[in-house]
Amino acid sequence: QYAKKLFGCKLIQDYRDPLARRIFHTRSEYRVLKKIQDDSIRFADGMTAVTEGFRQELMKNLNVTTPNMTLYNGYEPVSAQESYPVEPDVFSFCYTGILYGQHSDFTPLMLALQRLAKEGRIDLAKVRINYAGRDFIQLQEIAENLSMTDILVNHGYVSRGEALRLQQISDVFLVLAWNRNDSQGIMPAKFYEGIRAKRTILSLVSGDRSGSELHMINEMYGYGFCYEASRDKAHFDRLCDFLARCYEEKMTLGSVRQEINPELERRFRYDNIAQQLEDFIQSI
Repeated sequence: QYAKKLFGCKLIQDYRDPLARRIFHTRSEYRVLKKIQDDSIRFADGMTAVTEGFRQELMKNLNVTTPNMTLYNGYEPVSAQESYPVEPDVFSFCYTGILYGQHSDFTPLMLALQRLAKEGRIDLAKVRINYAGRDFIQLQEIAENLSMTDILVNHGYVSRGEALRLQQISDVFLVLAWNRNDSQGIMPAKFYEGIRAKRTILSLVSGDRSGSELHMINEMYGYGFCYEASRDKAHFDRLCDFLARCYEEKMTLGSVRQEINPELERRFRYDNIAQQLEDFIQSI
């Protein structure tokens, strides 16, 4: 803000996260940070936010005309040298990274797989969940409660190259997020990695609010399936049917059929996101 005054230049405030978050701050902290955040937007010539939910949260109750736009994160395409085929004879999932504690939940996937196995629609001996990261114990506890630890494979800490390999040899790419009345617009970086890996994406969204951004994007582009815990039992039935279909395709065709929507790939590729930002800068 000082540089804008000193040099008479334009100022764009970019929020990859809101500064003030009710779920992370006390009331007094939130009031102070919210005032700083609001003043920064009022003072700016433009504002960009990482998701539509965050953008709406930032502009809520602000009586300003500051130009603003949603500027998503994105991905760099994988080169041909970094591509790997899926594992044969096993229906596999992949999750790399942290599990966000109580904010996210692996349980719906485990329950769905357990139900499908009891119904004879899948064979758990041919199912595998590849995990790489620091939170395997959290995942293991869920599996132990359901007597399903045999399907877990803990790869521990791995390099970026090995994480990319795990993502590509797996059939379904897992994304964990949440959508709550006090916390909306969550878009984990894992989602963009799933697009880069060119795999079917399964998003598991916990929380008490439906209509998450991940669900909205799946409705637009059909990247796989988005399960929202806030929806009714019929939505869980749809999750089970989705998993059963993917399993059947893998066992009969050798891979999960996924026609990647080219519009999805273009929407979140970094060169296109950079062009959106350039156009926004030019407009102000």
